[in-house]
Amino acid sequence: MNHKDDIIRLGIDVHGVADTFPDFFSRLSRELVAHGHEVHIITGTEHTRSLEHYLKDQLGLAWTHLFSVTTHHKQGGTEVTYIDGNPYMDNRIWNRSKAEYCRRNGIQLHIDDSDVYGKYFTTPFARMVDSLSHEEDLVPLAEGGEWHATKAGSEPRTYSAKTTCPLPTVSVEMVIAAFADGEIQVLLPPKPGRPDLRALPFLPFTPSEGGDLEVCATRILSTMTGLKQTWMEQLKTYDESRHLVTSYFALVPEKAVASRQGDWFPLGEVIAQNAPHLSLFHRQVLSDFHERLKGKISYTPIAFALLDERFTWTELRCIYEAVLEKPIDPANFRKMIRTHYTIRSLKEKKVKATAGRPPELLTYGGTRDVY
Repeated sequence: MNHKDDIIRLGIDVHGVADTFPDFFSRLSRELVAHGHEVHIITGTEHTRSLEHYLKDQLGLAWTHLFSVTTHHKQGGTEVTYIDGNPYMDNRIWNRSKAEYCRRNGIQLHIDDSDVYGKYFTTPFARMVDSLSHEEDLVPLAEGGEWHATKAGSEPRTYSAKTTCPLPTVSVEMVIAAFADGEIQVLLPPKPGRPDLRALPFLPFTPSEGGDLEVCATRILSTMTGLKQTWMEQLKTYDESRHLVTSYFALVPEKAVASRQGDWFPLGEVIAQNAPHLSLFHRQVLSDFHERLKGKISYTPIAFALLDERFTWTELRCIYEAVLEKPIDPANFRKMIRTHYTIRSLKEKKVKATAGRPPELLTYGGTRDVY
C-alpha cells in the first residue's frame, strides 16, 4: 500500500481482548499486516521475548508495533512497583498511557476490555464486551469508524467508537470474623432471594462510578455490624465465572456477634462442609482467609482485633490456639507476647461467675520494635 492516508491503524489490547477472542484477532491482525496496514498491540505487560512468543505463537497475532505501558514508563524513569509479579504505578499515569499513545500515532480505533481508559481518549475507542452469546461475534465494518455485533438471523446492532456497553461485573465480598464460644466464627447471612442458602456479605462495584474498593468494603462492614473502624484488609481477587470478586476480611470483637444471632458459624465447620449450605467458591474464600489468618497471627497484632478493649491472658491465648489449631503453653505464651507487644495490666479484675481468684484484666499498648 503506497498511500499513507489509506493505511488502517488499529490498536488491540491483549488481556480481555486478543486472548479472549484469539481466532478472530489472529485472522484480523494477519490480514491487516499482510495488506500493508498497521496493527498496534497495546498492553500493560512488560515487553519481553516471552511476551512476543506468547502473542505470536499462542495467540497467533501479527503486528507492526508493540507498545508496553510498563516498559515505556520504566524507560522514562517512572517509578514502577512489582507486587506478586505484577507492575503497579500511579493510576493517573497508567490510565492515560494508552490514550496518549493512540493520539501520538494516529490510531483510528483502539479496542480494549476496560472502560476506565475511555474518558482519556481523543481518538476512537471501543470496549470489547465478552458477554455476547456464542452465536454472536464482533466484526469490522468495511468502511467507517464503528463496530457492530451481528447475531444469526437478526439485524446488526451498531456501537459507536465511544461505546456505551455495560461495564464488566465486579463485586466486593467481605469475610467478617469474630471469636466467640472458643472458636473463630464467620458471618454468613442468608443469600438474597434464597433464604435456604448462606453467602458472604457483598456489594456490586462499578469502576466508572468512582469511589474505591475499600470504601465499598467498609460499607459492607458498617451495614452488617455497625462498625466502621476495625482490622480490615484485602484478601484476594478471584475470577469467578467471568465475574471479578475482590474479597476483604475484617476482624471484630465478640460483642458484634450479638447483633446478628443465627448468622454466625464456626469457621472450621464451614470449611469442612459440615454447615451451612454454602457455595464451593465461598468455602474456598474462607479457606484462603484461614490460611492468611494463620500466617499473620505469628508476626502481627491481628489477634487483638478479636478482643474487647480489656481482656485476659486466657482469652488472648484461646484465640491463638483456635487460629493455629494447637494447644499453647501458657507460660511460654506470655513470654512471647510480652516480647513482641506492650501489654498493660489493670488494677481491676475480671468478674468471675465461679469461686476462685479473678484473672487480671489487660489492655494492648502497641508493638515493640524487635524485628
